[in-house]
Amino acid sequence: MVNEISETLILKHLKVPRKVAVFEEVFSTNDTIKDSEFDVVVAKSQTGGRGTNNRSFYSPNGGIYLSLKFKPTLPLSDLSFITPFTAVALSKAIEKVTGLKPKIKWVNDIYLSGKKVAGILTETKILSDSIGYVIVGVGINCDRQNFPKFNLNTPTSIEEELGYKIDKNRLIAEFLNEFDGVESSILKRDFIPYYKDNFYLLDRAVKVVSGGKEYLGVVAGASDNLAILVKVENKILSFISADVTVL
Repeated sequence: MVNEISETLILKHLKVPRKVAVFEEVFSTNDTIKDSEFDVVVAKSQTGGRGTNNRSFYSPNGGIYLSLKFKPTLPLSDLSFITPFTAVALSKAIEKVTGLKPKIKWVNDIYLSGKKVAGILTETKILSDSIGYVIVGVGINCDRQNFPKFNLNTPTSIEEELGYKIDKNRLIAEFLNEFDGVESSILKRDFIPYYKDNFYLLDRAVKVVSGGKEYLGVVAGASDNLAILVKVENKILSFISADVTVL
């Protein structure tokens, strides 16, 4: 079946060769890849998938659960751009394969039709004066599922939005192809216009929790360094790190 995830079929679509391993099930692809020899680890399901703030990420068979590991030469100050760049790369891959128009919810979720279809978790190992490695984990809801109810995000799947199953191998490869330019793109900041143009939270009422304080406001956009801008009581506040909930 073309829909079945396969190392051979992933490699067939790649522009740059990578060491790819596909597993039936793992606890977490991010954990699996840490001490492995592979550039990319893909699993058909996870038993311990997680997102930001150690939230559980529902990872049944039928999705794509992928981690890639690399050692960038970027300045430490640019590491914060890896997650939003990944969101752009994943959105472009979904758009290319499906024709759908994803939106990016600050800073690491991808939405279709107002519902979460994918999430990103970036983990970094910092040595005394350099980057040991960066692991980028991606979870994509592909096949139609009976999703449990979540308090924060209503999930959807690509099949639910399209009405048919997609070629998961091609989507994986297209994402990896889009990711190949990560360092150059971050240095040039040329991914930022796409991010801003496809910003899901624009003009939405939100609750922002940052530094132990809670703010209620309306999103005014994103800054050039991709901080979220929120209008709170006639003032525009900028948050570079925060927990944001749509009201």
